[in-house]
Amino acid sequence: MNKFKSATLGFSLVELLVYLASMTVVLMAVMYMIVSAYGLYASMLVSARADRAAATLMQVLATEIRSGSYIDQSNSVFNTAFGQLTITALNDGLESDKIFSLDQDRVVLSRDGVPTFMTPDDILVSKLLFTQISTPVSYAVRYELDLTFEVEGEMVTNTYPGLVILRHSYE
Repeated sequence: MNKFKSATLGFSLVELLVYLASMTVVLMAVMYMIVSAYGLYASMLVSARADRAAATLMQVLATEIRSGSYIDQSNSVFNTAFGQLTITALNDGLESDKIFSLDQDRVVLSRDGVPTFMTPDDILVSKLLFTQISTPVSYAVRYELDLTFEVEGEMVTNTYPGLVILRHSYE
């Protein structure tokens, strides 16, 4: 009977070792999936944040440019990646100057000489391109914005285009 118990005990140790090895493999696979899912979540979070920043900036650009009555061509820079747009807008019958430009890879809106950064400091603006469109009855501005941000150690660039007609240019 002692011979049978020692054989059973030896077999139980082998089973325990096999069980521990298989559980280690299963736990490593689960940990790999969790780490991969977290990386995917983090990259989607950064990309969504950049899209929200771009959507907000595009809305502000459209609203501010739309309020303009004419484009100051002497203080604007068109068709370059680091463009600048200067418009004169009418607000309650008063003229005010609005300047859109790049400063330290961020978009800056200056209203009557007071600058405001329009993009977060961890999302870089690699291109701010303005193109003036003139017709016999109105002015329009086509703009293109490239935002660059880091996802999993790689730099990603997204392009956001827009077109706005200056509302007061055709009145």
